[in-house]
Amino acid sequence: MRLVTAAAAALALSALHVIRLGGCDSRASSLLAPRRRPGKGLRPATRLVLEIPVMEGCRNVPENAVVFKNMSVGMVGKSDFVLNGGFEITREAKDIGEVQIEFTKCREQQSANTCEHFQTWRFNKGVCSLLFKPNTMWSRFHDYVAPRPTCPVKVGQYTIRNATLDMKTLQSLPLPLEGNVWFVKFSQIEPSGKVHTCTDTELRFHRAKD
Repeated sequence: MRLVTAAAAALALSALHVIRLGGCDSRASSLLAPRRRPGKGLRPATRLVLEIPVMEGCRNVPENAVVFKNMSVGMVGKSDFVLNGGFEITREAKDIGEVQIEFTKCREQQSANTCEHFQTWRFNKGVCSLLFKPNTMWSRFHDYVAPRPTCPVKVGQYTIRNATLDMKTLQSLPLPLEGNVWFVKFSQIEPSGKVHTCTDTELRFHRAKD
């Protein structure tokens, strides 16, 4: 199974403030209309869930310091996907000068001609603080890694157990999640310009009944 790293998975004082470098609009929910139970002819309530079928070290990146091992997808309950496995950091970095996140959007997993480069985000100020800010797309992921990663991440073996990303944060991002397969390349780059870690992650979103 192919394998974005715990340091790597595809940022904020609030998620949108950091990632978009601006504010975000949110739809106010109506408090006046009473909630109706699903009845005949009505669809039951659903929610968006995330599956991470692939998380692996980027190929063709010389001296990539992250190696993923024994990655697998599991289930918690009837509809929630989790990621298990581990990774090894093989080379030390003195500092991280930039984080780069590349998003590729595909309509279908198997057909490359449906894929297009969507966006690239670059962050080069306060990078290590940013990596551990709450309410970022990966902050929850760190909670499932032992030992907990640092920045720069130290050489050694790490275990990933029942990991996922924060759906609330993901849904607040300026990304059309539903109906697409997303490939995210997450790179941590040393001040010299050399890539320390690079992770490729595939994200799929599904509708599940509450």
